[in-house]
Amino acid sequence: MKNKTRYLNFISALLLSSAMLFLLIQTSRPVSAESDDKSKSLTTGVIGIVEGQTARLAVYNKGEQDELVRLQFVDTESKVLFLCNAVVKAGKVLSEEFKHPGGANRIELRAEILTNTRGIIGVLVPSLQIIEGGSGKTTLFVDSSGFAEFRALPNPPLVWPEL
Repeated sequence: MKNKTRYLNFISALLLSSAMLFLLIQTSRPVSAESDDKSKSLTTGVIGIVEGQTARLAVYNKGEQDELVRLQFVDTESKVLFLCNAVVKAGKVLSEEFKHPGGANRIELRAEILTNTRGIIGVLVPSLQIIEGGSGKTTLFVDSSGFAEFRALPNPPLVWPEL
């Protein structure tokens, strides 16, 4: 009987220590970049502009608080062509433009909106227009359904401006 009690105590202690070890491993495991990274971004597919055209990226903040964003245009190799860090006021629109620098070459680019906070993507409504320089007509309009979410770390990091 004494051996059976010792055996049960040993098994109980073993199970308890295994459970504690399991919990310790789970809570001390390094956090992956996926869960560690709270940033979230929006991007268009690749579009092209030629001399005389301008790409205008706009974002409407339909939320109730100001939000820090980065509007940028990048080429097909992810080289940043233009970027602007700004605060989009609640209920307001922020827009930036990238004008073709001239020359005969076509520039392939993507429009991107980067944030520090994954949760605000739902309150930002992006759009992209390609505008003809001479006439001012919009030749291409991409609404929010033409943007896809992707994970990107703003580099350099987004920082709230000092007041």
